[in-house]
Amino acid sequence: MKNYADFSSEDFLTDPLFRAWVLDQHEEAKLFWEQWLLHHEDKSLIVANAAAMLLALREKVTLPTNAEIENQVESTLRLIKQDKGSLKGNINWLRIGASMAAILCLTMGIRWFFQPGFLPGFQLGSVQQVQEYKSEIYAFHENDIIRHNEGNQPETIRLSDESTVVLYPESELRYPSEFGKGSRAVHLKGQGFFEVTKDPDRPFIVFANDLITKVLGTSFTVTAYENESQTRVSVKTGRVSVFSSKDQAGVKKLNSKEMVGVILTPNQEVIYGKEEPQLRKRIVEDPQIIAPVPPQLTFDETPVTEVFAMLEKAYGIEIVYDEKVLANCFLTANLTDVTLYQGLDLVSRIISARYEMMDGKVIIYSKGCRGIQ
Repeated sequence: MKNYADFSSEDFLTDPLFRAWVLDQHEEAKLFWEQWLLHHEDKSLIVANAAAMLLALREKVTLPTNAEIENQVESTLRLIKQDKGSLKGNINWLRIGASMAAILCLTMGIRWFFQPGFLPGFQLGSVQQVQEYKSEIYAFHENDIIRHNEGNQPETIRLSDESTVVLYPESELRYPSEFGKGSRAVHLKGQGFFEVTKDPDRPFIVFANDLITKVLGTSFTVTAYENESQTRVSVKTGRVSVFSSKDQAGVKKLNSKEMVGVILTPNQEVIYGKEEPQLRKRIVEDPQIIAPVPPQLTFDETPVTEVFAMLEKAYGIEIVYDEKVLANCFLTANLTDVTLYQGLDLVSRIISARYEMMDGKVIIYSKGCRGIQ
């Protein structure tokens, strides 16, 4: 994979993914660069320069006034004169180069690139607005209640909206005595299991380390111990939205009903590492049955596609496979009292297939059965 952190403005000009974002507003490219810039804020000027150049080459831009250019040129000339008295090797070319780059940005219409509504993530003032908003919603208040679990057993906390939190040992929960009208926000250190009362008009928000979890009504676990390298959000029921606190788009929509970031469903979880700040979606280690199933899961010459459909419904986990390839595969087996993984292992052996977990789904690979039963 390319190391964009080492790219110059010229390198970005010829990069296909960068051009797809700036020139074509390609959705996947847009999402990639917005996330990349959140973690490489020091590269914003280089990226902006490159984007301005691309746009200037394609479109007619509004040029700066003569006075603006003359002021920048005069500033650059003053820098050169100041350094003339120095030894040749000590001339501050970095300062001069930066000033020349500023002239280039003016003449290439970089101000137009930053006009509101053009490229999300580069709007003037957007970063400041988000920071101010985050400060407001992250703020602690005098009426907040702080609960520490210093014992050896989990403790149950009932919140003002009738939601409950099972707070595990060595954990802390901070929450208001009464939730406001806009949203329901709590702060967690450690581990907590949340059963949230449904309220479509007031999202329930959990701040934990660098992750934000947003739901309307569901049950899930957040594990965010400060001394551990990873933060984890696991879903038991319902749908959960998880995103980084650096995600400007997500923060702006905290109080809305819209689900942003990574969307989790039952038996899925997301892992976020401190050293590798990426959201990785996967299936939980011990998936639980979430839908009614017969007491005895016995199959006799049953099409394997029906078995996979039953497992999908039972665990709420999508199983991806090619129906045509598996059309001649049938299963005779007893899956009563086995885990999801044990069942998948058994079925895979019988039909000569293999499976893997990817992005919170089960992917089945098979060449077909050719009469094997």
